[in-house]
Amino acid sequence: MTHEQAEPLISDWARGALEAARAAEVERHVTTCDHCRAAAQAAHALLAETKRVSALAGRHPSSDQLARYVSAADSEPLAALATTGVHVRECSACREDVALMRAAASPGWFAAVRAGFVGAPAPVRALQPALALVALLLAYPAWLGLVQAPRERAETERRLIASEDARRAAERRTSEPSVAPATGGGVVALVLRGPTRSAATLPTLRLQPGQLEQPLLLDASPPDVRLSIRITGASGVAVWSVTGPREEFWDASNQLVGVRVPATLLAPGDYRIELAAAGHPEPLLTAEFRILPPR
Repeated sequence: MTHEQAEPLISDWARGALEAARAAEVERHVTTCDHCRAAAQAAHALLAETKRVSALAGRHPSSDQLARYVSAADSEPLAALATTGVHVRECSACREDVALMRAAASPGWFAAVRAGFVGAPAPVRALQPALALVALLLAYPAWLGLVQAPRERAETERRLIASEDARRAAERRTSEPSVAPATGGGVVALVLRGPTRSAATLPTLRLQPGQLEQPLLLDASPPDVRLSIRITGASGVAVWSVTGPREEFWDASNQLVGVRVPATLLAPGDYRIELAAAGHPEPLLTAEFRILPPR
């Protein structure tokens, strides 16, 4: 028997559903084929698990038996308790039912407190309203001091820290020069105002020796949303991009959008820059510029 003939018969052979001659052919093939032998072992394991689950399902204890097992174990015969306990350990469904029954039978904190008052003598029961009021008067200040006050202090500290961080960030933005120093001379910021008519009118720039960053200023007034700035080369491949809130890029003194691009990414050639805003399908500004070769 070939592998193609034996493979569809593995499941029937494992269940003993084949004729004797056919089963003998499949068995001979299984002894020589690793793939079919693994399939036969899996089929036997699945059949054994099916039989085990079927045996468990046929002898589930009733709801009354489980209830007595949980809440009235002392009244049950020892043999019945042992049988139910063994089944609960083996059956996940019955084990979950027992857990739910035990949770429902638990009195909880309110029932425990109530039980302490119900069994009290008559003089104590007469004082129950006053005792409850005293407990409330003591509990509320404790809650304010231990829970609410620390929570409010933490919230106040968080707001102060956030305010201080925002103030320092604003100071850094206003103190940063629009033109960055570089080794070998000053770096000129390139201002881009939109598309150019021809390649001859492209804004050009020559990087300085040892320059680390190139400031670019975009003549746009974006809304107060997250901005995305992307630079692509002449072939359309992305060279550099950045995304962040408007305040990270807005140069209030010049009323321009400013970014600093690593100079190592700007090889000589033509580039295209796009300024986009969240919620706006079209770019707010598109411009081209050219980096000249070094002298």
